[in-house]
Amino acid sequence: MSSANILRIRDKKADKPEAANYRVKQLGALFAWAVKHELAKLNPVTGVEKLSNSSVGYYTWTECDVEKFEAHYPIGSRERLAMAIMLYLGVRRSDAVRLGPQHENKEKCTITFTVFKGRKKSPKTLTLPILPPLRAIIDASEVGETAYLVTKSGRPHGSGDSFGNWFRDCCRAAGLPDCSPHGLRKAASVRCAEAGASVHELMAMFGWDTPSMAMVYTRMAEQRRLASSAAEKLVK
Repeated sequence: MSSANILRIRDKKADKPEAANYRVKQLGALFAWAVKHELAKLNPVTGVEKLSNSSVGYYTWTECDVEKFEAHYPIGSRERLAMAIMLYLGVRRSDAVRLGPQHENKEKCTITFTVFKGRKKSPKTLTLPILPPLRAIIDASEVGETAYLVTKSGRPHGSGDSFGNWFRDCCRAAGLPDCSPHGLRKAASVRCAEAGASVHELMAMFGWDTPSMAMVYTRMAEQRRLASSAAEKLVK
């Protein structure tokens, strides 16, 4: 395989730069292994540039978005429960669909679970507080025996993908076409950072291994605080 082949493989995913770059990265690791074991002479990925990604990622819910969703779906609905779990725990959709009563410690008002993402390579267990608003919504909702979030038929969602599709439909029905499950996780991060959470507090809450992601939100919160302070001086 030549570098030209790698470029063609990369460019098939040109509409999704992150996916394209990940594909190139995996091929690079494969050929590096092949060269090391004398199964290939050269690594054709060497010199192949990554596609630039100008996307800012998933849309981050605003507080107005949260209020609009809550106004559309009352406490006790499946939709409101789904939003509350992701917002107040800050979990990914792959964890949201797997959480259930069996993960609770009612005495300590906490929930403990193994993060689904990366569980095979480096299992990670998180213990998070069940905040009073979330507790109230769970208690007011019909939940499954092994999962809080269930379908109309009372069964757990088959996967995070199917749940994600359902939740995006819920958002569109509420007049929030840009909103998604991951955007709620980002909104939770913003809330914590703007309330003064430290980098290490954010890492513990959201399960990040390195400070880089947490620092994105702390810097954002600091910029807004300083800009607000500076703007007041304009009036004076």
